Amino acid sequence: MNRICRGRVPFSKKDLFAFLSAALKKKGERDKLIRQFEDSFASYIGVGYGIGVSCGKMALYLCLRALKAKPGDEIIVPAYTVPEVIEVIILCEMRPVFVDINLEDGNIDTDLIEEKIGKHTKFILMTHIHGYPCKIDEILKIAEKYNLDIIEDSAQGCGAEYQGKKTGSFGKLGYFSFGIFKNFNTLGGGMIVTNDFELASSLNAFTREFRPQPRKEVIKRLLWAGVFSVLTHPVFFAIAIYPVMRIIRLTWKDKMHFFLKSKTLTRRELDKLKVKFAAEQAAIGLRGLKNIDDLNDEKIKKAKLLNQELSGLDKVQIFKERSQVRNIYLNYIIRVKDREKIIDYLFNQGIDVSPGFVVSCAHLKKFEKFGCDCQNSLILENQNLYIPIYPPLKAKSIARIGKLIKNGY
Repeated sequence: MNRICRGRVPFSKKDLFAFLSAALKKKGERDKLIRQFEDSFASYIGVGYGIGVSCGKMALYLCLRALKAKPGDEIIVPAYTVPEVIEVIILCEMRPVFVDINLEDGNIDTDLIEEKIGKHTKFILMTHIHGYPCKIDEILKIAEKYNLDIIEDSAQGCGAEYQGKKTGSFGKLGYFSFGIFKNFNTLGGGMIVTNDFELASSLNAFTREFRPQPRKEVIKRLLWAGVFSVLTHPVFFAIAIYPVMRIIRLTWKDKMHFFLKSKTLTRRELDKLKVKFAAEQAAIGLRGLKNIDDLNDEKIKKAKLLNQELSGLDKVQIFKERSQVRNIYLNYIIRVKDREKIIDYLFNQGIDVSPGFVVSCAHLKKFEKFGCDCQNSLILENQNLYIPIYPPLKAKSIARIGKLIKNGY
């Protein structure tokens, strides 16, 4: 019965009530609810303006558009990131310039940025991977030296902080993603934040032209959130889902990569994302703002406990903690050799772990036109392992996971 899934999808009766309450409001009230959430989220981040969007991909696209990015412009990006980020950049006819990461925190290696800056470089994408803020001060200095605009990718870092300030507030524009597996969930969607009135006005003008979110799409997301909430409940996972996963692993393990393979983002698919943020999402978001910091604090406690359990284990590398940085641990990552053996061992002990979804984009075939040798990114892609530390997990479960990882070696 002691089975642990990768993560809980938290969706409560209060979320359902907020959703239904918003669905019954008239148009004027629905628009007001959206503005209220945008203002509240901007206030939480510590900036002047928030603009709700359909997802993180659309957020990045609109940031580039608002900053008047032109075909041929270059943007500095970490090599270790999600492929959709690079696909959006390429759809804007820009050139992604990959920079390798450091293995201490998985973020861009600031010592390598300047050598990649050329006459066509216009932007730096400042990414906080897995919820761990990058070395922001160093990037800000480089951007100022070369007169580059910073777009802050905080899609994985809602609530993370650097020197007492929330991530998302440092760039000219910052953006967030609110997917159902994120720590802040509004049934999909995202947010762009800024202190620049003109940029905010431009972004609002873009989104006003978008079509309303179809009601059936919002309801479908609600149903999916409910389904995943049930499937990831500890009791249901242990009784029903884990046994099915064992059968799948025994029979289809070698073919599973086929089902997990993501499609390349096309212009047509990007255009489909040009929909407005929905009032139902805003209602859930306003509820989420009340406890986001508490939930993040719980994950941080679990992460520190697991850090203690794994410290001193030579064959397991954990990200190093830095002072004045609040890592929210959207994903708790360890770096291991013989990863498949460890995955099999932990799964057989009832712990569902994953090699994850962030990859070395500089080495992907579909980006070979822009590729370069980024060895640390490749090492992390091949060795990273996602360990569950979601808030409802008990401390004894975290201790058990740590002991099992030790036993695995």
